[in-house]
Amino acid sequence: MKGKIIWKGAMLALVIIFAVSVFVAADADNETALKGQALDIRYNNLQCQVDFTTQQMDLVVKDIPQAANFTVSQTQLQSDLTQLKTYANSGDKTSFDSYVTTTLKSDMGQANDQLRDIKKKWRSYNLTNDTMTDFLQGFKTDNQGYVNCLNDKEIKMAQVLQQYYQNSDDNWKKSIANFASKNLSTDEMNSVEQELASKVSQLQAAINAGNTSVMRDTMKNISDENLHLWANFDTAMIKSHINKLRDIASQYNVSANLDDLDNSLNSLSTYTAPGYKYTQSDLEKVWSTLRDDSGELKNVSMNILEMRRTEMQNRKQNMMNRTQGRGMMNRTQGKGMFNRTGQQENNNGSGGQ
Repeated sequence: MKGKIIWKGAMLALVIIFAVSVFVAADADNETALKGQALDIRYNNLQCQVDFTTQQMDLVVKDIPQAANFTVSQTQLQSDLTQLKTYANSGDKTSFDSYVTTTLKSDMGQANDQLRDIKKKWRSYNLTNDTMTDFLQGFKTDNQGYVNCLNDKEIKMAQVLQQYYQNSDDNWKKSIANFASKNLSTDEMNSVEQELASKVSQLQAAINAGNTSVMRDTMKNISDENLHLWANFDTAMIKSHINKLRDIASQYNVSANLDDLDNSLNSLSTYTAPGYKYTQSDLEKVWSTLRDDSGELKNVSMNILEMRRTEMQNRKQNMMNRTQGRGMMNRTQGKGMFNRTGQQENNNGSGGQ
């Protein structure tokens, strides 16, 4: 049971590493490397499980051969691991997830169901004292090895997760500085960033303490409570842009567009509340909404820029027209003076004769 709890804690932490932020992404190389490490660790955790199961199966074959009628063989389980290793090496998370769900889960389920049944009925196999002692001691040894295996992988997962969080926090700080340099509001962004920084510190403290139980609890807390941080940070970024555009919204007739964006973001308040536990459909809804809203904000901004560009062109054209008008007027006035002067001279000449 202890090993199962450890495994669940490590698995829950993975969802954060593979979450995709609309605006903020860690450095591409670093993020790819961390995701690769996370997938490798996930494979290693599965290997701990499979190895423990096959060791128990080997123990049954040795001590209770009459019960060793497994529908899924040790060879098949090891073959499953080989396939998963191929996906992990290539960074193919989609195929990895699919194979775990459709194949490994079924194979492991069948093997473990049979092992549980054998353990329930082991007394009915009329084992000798020596065989019974060997069987129980073998199971105890294998179980301790399993727990140690998971503990080691959990420490590594905590380290990868902490680095991912630290990278995200560093990038958020850069985004905040960039917004501030453009006179965009950063209050909400700062608030969310401070929450993330707190989680980074908590996880680092757990790692430094070397306490796998604390690490497990901290990672579970992160997985259960903190996907809202990414959603809230992206929401704060969009709202900061919206608030900046409010000053000129009526001038360019986009107030309704900004209101629609605000309403869309506000509709996510349930999902972005601290502690909300996401389902896969919730996660897709949140990120698709943020992605669509950011795209609409870009369209509104581009429309405003286009209208301002048109205004500037019209203003420039009007100035040119006024300049040309003055020039024509001056030339016309000059011709009038010339004609009057010439006429006067001609008149003077006639009078003299």
